Amino acid sequence: MDLQEDPVHHAIAPAVAAQAPADYNAGAVATVAADITAGRKVLLYLGADALGEEFPIEAASARLALSTSELYGGSARLAGDLASQAEQAFTSLGMPVFVDLSRINVAQSLLLTGRADEAVPILIEVRDGVEASAFDRGRVEEFLGDAFAKLNLWSEAGDAYRSALNVYPRPDAFNRANACLGQA
Repeated sequence: MDLQEDPVHHAIAPAVAAQAPADYNAGAVATVAADITAGRKVLLYLGADALGEEFPIEAASARLALSTSELYGGSARLAGDLASQAEQAFTSLGMPVFVDLSRINVAQSLLLTGRADEAVPILIEVRDGVEASAFDRGRVEEFLGDAFAKLNLWSEAGDAYRSALNVYPRPDAFNRANACLGQA
Protein backbone atom coordinates (compact mmCIF):
# COMPACT_ATOMS: atom_id res chain seq x y z
CA MET A 1 0.00 0.00 0.00
CA ASP A 2 1.21 3.48 -0.90
CA LEU A 3 2.06 5.54 2.17
CA GLN A 4 -0.18 8.35 0.94
CA GLU A 5 -3.16 5.94 0.83
CA ASP A 6 -2.50 4.47 4.28
CA PRO A 7 -5.26 5.55 6.72
CA VAL A 8 -2.81 5.38 9.65
CA HIS A 9 -0.47 7.72 7.82
CA HIS A 10 -3.32 10.20 7.32
CA ALA A 11 -4.29 9.94 10.97
CA ILE A 12 -0.82 10.69 12.33
CA ALA A 13 0.51 13.00 9.58
CA PRO A 14 -0.66 16.24 11.29
CA ALA A 15 1.08 15.25 14.55
CA VAL A 16 4.25 14.28 12.70
CA ALA A 17 4.22 17.58 10.81
CA ALA A 18 3.76 19.52 14.05
CA GLN A 19 6.68 17.71 15.70
CA ALA A 20 8.92 17.78 12.62
CA PRO A 21 10.66 21.15 13.23
CA ALA A 22 11.64 20.12 16.77
CA ASP A 23 12.88 16.74 15.55
CA TYR A 24 14.84 18.41 12.76
CA ASN A 25 16.46 20.77 15.26
CA ALA A 26 17.38 17.87 17.57
CA GLY A 27 18.94 15.97 14.68
CA ALA A 28 20.82 18.99 13.40
CA VAL A 29 22.13 19.84 16.87
CA ALA A 30 23.33 16.27 17.42
CA THR A 31 25.02 16.26 14.01
CA VAL A 32 26.77 19.59 14.63
CA ALA A 33 27.81 18.39 18.08
CA ALA A 34 29.73 15.62 16.27
CA ASP A 35 27.34 12.95 17.45
CA ILE A 36 26.84 11.79 13.88
CA THR A 37 25.17 8.52 14.85
CA ALA A 38 22.57 10.15 17.08
CA GLY A 39 21.97 12.93 14.57
CA ARG A 40 21.59 10.43 11.76
CA LYS A 41 19.09 8.36 13.73
CA VAL A 42 16.96 11.38 14.55
CA LEU A 43 17.09 12.65 10.99
CA LEU A 44 16.35 9.20 9.59
CA TYR A 45 13.44 8.84 11.99
CA LEU A 46 12.11 12.25 11.13
CA GLY A 47 12.51 11.95 7.40
CA ALA A 48 12.81 15.22 5.54
CA ASP A 49 9.50 14.47 3.84
CA ALA A 50 7.70 14.88 7.17
CA LEU A 51 8.57 18.55 7.05
CA GLY A 52 6.74 18.78 3.75
CA GLU A 53 5.70 21.95 2.02
CA GLU A 54 5.00 23.76 5.29
CA PHE A 55 8.72 23.91 6.13
CA PRO A 56 10.64 23.86 2.83
CA ILE A 57 13.84 25.39 4.21
CA GLU A 58 13.90 22.96 7.13
CA ALA A 59 13.16 20.02 4.78
CA ALA A 60 16.07 21.00 2.53
CA SER A 61 18.27 21.55 5.59
CA ALA A 62 17.31 18.13 6.95
CA ARG A 63 18.35 16.53 3.67
CA LEU A 64 21.67 18.38 3.74
CA ALA A 65 22.30 17.44 7.38
CA LEU A 66 21.37 13.82 6.73
CA SER A 67 23.65 13.85 3.69
CA THR A 68 26.51 15.01 5.89
CA SER A 69 25.82 12.36 8.51
CA GLU A 70 25.64 9.68 5.80
CA LEU A 71 29.04 10.80 4.48
CA TYR A 72 30.63 10.19 7.87
CA GLY A 73 28.61 7.31 9.21
CA GLY A 74 26.52 5.68 6.54
CA SER A 75 26.20 5.34 2.79
CA ALA A 76 28.14 7.59 0.43
CA ARG A 77 25.65 6.87 -2.35
CA LEU A 78 22.70 7.85 -0.17
CA ALA A 79 24.63 10.94 0.91
CA GLY A 80 24.98 11.97 -2.73
CA ASP A 81 21.30 11.42 -3.45
CA LEU A 82 20.26 13.44 -0.40
CA ALA A 83 22.72 16.22 -1.22
CA SER A 84 21.36 16.40 -4.78
CA GLN A 85 17.82 16.68 -3.42
CA ALA A 86 18.95 19.43 -1.02
CA GLU A 87 20.74 21.22 -3.88
CA GLN A 88 17.56 21.23 -5.98
CA ALA A 89 15.46 22.45 -3.06
CA PHE A 90 17.88 25.23 -2.10
CA THR A 91 18.10 26.28 -5.76
CA SER A 92 14.32 26.65 -5.93
CA LEU A 93 14.39 28.57 -2.63
CA GLY A 94 17.05 30.98 -3.95
CA MET A 95 19.64 30.08 -1.29
CA PRO A 96 22.97 29.94 -3.18
CA VAL A 97 25.21 29.45 -0.13
CA PHE A 98 23.30 26.30 0.77
CA VAL A 99 23.31 25.19 -2.87
CA ASP A 100 27.11 25.31 -2.69
CA LEU A 101 27.19 23.41 0.63
CA SER A 102 24.97 20.74 -0.93
CA ARG A 103 27.26 20.54 -3.95
CA ILE A 104 30.28 20.04 -1.68
CA ASN A 105 28.50 16.98 -0.25
CA VAL A 106 27.69 15.76 -3.77
CA ALA A 107 31.38 16.06 -4.65
CA GLN A 108 32.49 14.30 -1.46
CA SER A 109 30.05 11.49 -2.24
CA LEU A 110 31.55 11.19 -5.71
CA LEU A 111 35.04 11.01 -4.19
CA LEU A 112 33.98 8.28 -1.77
CA THR A 113 32.41 6.24 -4.58
CA GLY A 114 35.49 6.36 -6.80
CA ARG A 115 34.36 9.13 -9.16
CA ALA A 116 37.03 11.77 -8.52
CA ASP A 117 36.92 12.90 -12.15
CA GLU A 118 33.29 13.97 -11.66
CA ALA A 119 34.00 15.67 -8.32
CA VAL A 120 36.73 18.01 -9.62
CA PRO A 121 34.54 20.28 -11.78
CA ILE A 122 31.93 20.59 -9.03
CA LEU A 123 34.56 21.58 -6.47
CA ILE A 124 36.14 24.09 -8.82
CA GLU A 125 32.73 25.65 -9.49
CA VAL A 126 31.82 26.01 -5.79
CA ARG A 127 35.25 27.26 -4.72
CA ASP A 128 34.37 30.92 -5.30
CA GLY A 129 30.90 30.56 -3.78
CA VAL A 130 32.30 29.56 -0.39
CA GLU A 131 35.00 32.23 -0.31
CA ALA A 132 33.44 33.92 2.74
CA SER A 133 33.79 30.81 4.90
CA ALA A 134 37.38 29.80 5.66
CA PHE A 135 36.23 26.40 6.90
CA ASP A 136 34.17 25.60 3.79
CA ARG A 137 36.84 26.98 1.46
CA GLY A 138 39.36 24.77 3.27
CA ARG A 139 37.10 21.75 2.83
CA VAL A 140 36.78 22.44 -0.90
CA GLU A 141 40.55 22.74 -1.27
CA GLU A 142 41.13 19.60 0.82
CA PHE A 143 38.61 17.62 -1.24
CA LEU A 144 40.19 18.95 -4.45
CA GLY A 145 43.51 17.68 -3.14
CA ASP A 146 41.93 14.28 -2.50
CA ALA A 147 40.40 14.23 -5.98
CA PHE A 148 43.62 15.25 -7.72
CA ALA A 149 45.56 12.62 -5.73
CA LYS A 150 43.09 9.92 -6.77
CA LEU A 151 43.62 11.02 -10.36
CA ASN A 152 47.43 10.87 -9.93
CA LEU A 153 47.71 14.63 -10.47
CA TRP A 154 50.29 15.04 -7.74
CA SER A 155 51.31 18.64 -8.39
CA GLU A 156 47.69 19.82 -8.42
CA ALA A 157 46.98 17.79 -5.28
CA GLY A 158 49.91 19.38 -3.45
CA ASP A 159 48.76 22.86 -4.50
CA ALA A 160 45.22 22.18 -3.30
CA TYR A 161 46.40 20.81 0.07
CA ARG A 162 48.69 23.83 0.57
CA SER A 163 45.78 26.10 -0.24
CA ALA A 164 43.62 24.25 2.30
CA LEU A 165 46.27 24.76 4.97
CA ASN A 166 46.42 28.47 4.16
CA VAL A 167 42.68 28.99 4.59
CA TYR A 168 41.63 26.50 7.29
CA PRO A 169 41.06 28.19 10.65
CA ARG A 170 43.92 27.38 13.04
CA PRO A 171 41.78 25.61 15.67
CA ASP A 172 40.49 23.18 13.04
CA ALA A 173 43.11 20.55 13.83
CA PHE A 174 41.36 17.56 12.26
CA ASN A 175 40.92 19.02 8.78
CA ARG A 176 44.34 20.66 8.92
CA ALA A 177 45.82 17.25 9.76
CA ASN A 178 44.04 15.73 6.75
CA ALA A 179 45.49 18.41 4.49
CA CYS A 180 49.00 17.85 5.96
CA LEU A 181 48.63 14.12 5.42
CA GLY A 182 47.56 14.71 1.84
CA GLN A 183 50.62 16.83 1.25
CA ALA A 184 52.96 14.10 2.51
